[in-house]
Amino acid sequence: MCNTGKNNLKKNIKVNNVDSIRTLDWGVFNIIYEEIAGYEYQDKTVEEIAQAICSRLEVYVNENYG
Repeated sequence: MCNTGKNNLKKNIKVNNVDSIRTLDWGVFNIIYEEIAGYEYQDKTVEEIAQAICSRLEVYVNENYG
């Protein structure tokens, strides 16, 4: 299973009150989009795509939120 550093992210955020938050992290979107294209155009397996997404997201989260 992929550890994306989610626990580290939670430790750094303190919220007192929120009605709603809408956001899109384009870095995350681009990683997923690029890897799914690998499934469609490079004949990668679903397992290979999932592992690549996990690995790239882990690096991305650590660099941008860690």
